[in-house]
Amino acid sequence: MNKPRIIFLVVCLILAIFVIWRFQVIESRIENQEAILQDYFGQEVSLEGRVVKEPDVRSNNTRLTVETWFSETEIKILATVSRYPEYKYGDTLQIKGGLQEPAIFEDFNYKDYLKTKGILAVMYYPQVELKSQGQASALLNLKDKLRKNIYSSIPPPQSDILGALILGDKNRISDNFKEKLNIAGIRHLTAVSGMHDRITISQENDFV
Repeated sequence: MNKPRIIFLVVCLILAIFVIWRFQVIESRIENQEAILQDYFGQEVSLEGRVVKEPDVRSNNTRLTVETWFSETEIKILATVSRYPEYKYGDTLQIKGGLQEPAIFEDFNYKDYLKTKGILAVMYYPQVELKSQGQASALLNLKDKLRKNIYSSIPPPQSDILGALILGDKNRISDNFKEKLNIAGIRHLTAVSGMHDRITISQENDFV
């Protein structure tokens, strides 16, 4: 066996070991977080956390990925709140409400779905108080201005379609209009990810 081939196999082995180690570390951390949360599920909690992902704005609510602390352990939760007032990436919030374990449906494991995003708990319509505003990046500010221009100058459903195509705001589209798009066979157009992926900022998005 020649030397380049040996080096290649050694590098592959090292990478494989690293991937396995990394996976075990993540699994161990998640198991620890889940064990901590068991004492809080079903309870009303008051916590302070920071919005660590651009809010997922829907037609009738907003989903906020919030990073907070339980027993000195950093944990992400998904808080479903009203559309208004609006919150932004980086905002620090005081949240009070019932903490729940994500549900497992007969045809969809919502718990595992959220776990792939590092989210282990959910809250539905808690009381929210803005403690401090975050400093969004220039890219997010540009996206926010573009979003405001689209929705203020173009009536729905045209604005909803344009927002989905350019900004990835597909969840703003009403269920009734989504059904019309399905019938027309063009629903897939609102799921394109080219431009959206290039201008969406993610730091690490109802069950779809």
